[in-house]
Amino acid sequence: MARVDMMYTHALDPLKGWFQLSALDKSAPFDPSITGNGVTVNPGRVVFCNDAGNFTADRYCSNGSATATAYPGGLLSYTGTAMPMFLWAGTSDADVFNDGYNTAGTAANWIPVMPAGVSMALVATGGYELQTTEFYASPASPYTVNAPLTAVSSKHCSTNTASYGAGSTTLSGFTANYPNVGLLTTECYSATILFPGSHLIVGICSPFTQGPVNYLSPTTSWYSNTAPNSAMGNNAHGVSVISFWTVYMPVTGATPKQTSGV
Repeated sequence: MARVDMMYTHALDPLKGWFQLSALDKSAPFDPSITGNGVTVNPGRVVFCNDAGNFTADRYCSNGSATATAYPGGLLSYTGTAMPMFLWAGTSDADVFNDGYNTAGTAANWIPVMPAGVSMALVATGGYELQTTEFYASPASPYTVNAPLTAVSSKHCSTNTASYGAGSTTLSGFTANYPNVGLLTTECYSATILFPGSHLIVGICSPFTQGPVNYLSPTTSWYSNTAPNSAMGNNAHGVSVISFWTVYMPVTGATPKQTSGV
């Protein structure tokens, strides 16, 4: 007769995603090289976990130093297979960072809560259809239904400066010149259409609709769903968004420090 083990000696522990797909999320702090350099990462952007387990908005980043080819966010050893996630709370949200001052830094006009410094993001492999304000407004390829999506990286900015802005190799340059990092887009860094297998795909455009939380009638003057097959439109707050299904398609044959593809 075998000896009796404690129930936790051998176990399967589903962290998230069971018993419902909507539970699939990840909580982590932003990398100190982001928060320490005042880089803003807004809710709705695509983020990744770096080697330290912290959130970064850029897959193509180094160790977070302020010189050479560094970008805020720390090292990612696997860029071609990095898991995309969609940010729920940004760096400026009160439960992530809160020093009690207004944006101008001039007055302590409210008493801060005690933020944990931890944000949460929805994992791309979850069964989600999402809307986000965080997308690049003028890609070469339009946001039509079933178009693949990727996340803007510093490689977009350094390679396609006409569209995504010239890049600097310093952390301050990230703040000033890489404002589009983490946005969704339908084009790769060379301004050509995304190709599954050659590029990291994080979502597929879905038809724009007024979802359950966007309860206002789409007949109001600010409604701008430009075509029946468009993923773009204005939500109930009058803010431009795109609708998409989350997916995860890594770069085929990706290796550590993958440099080809988006």
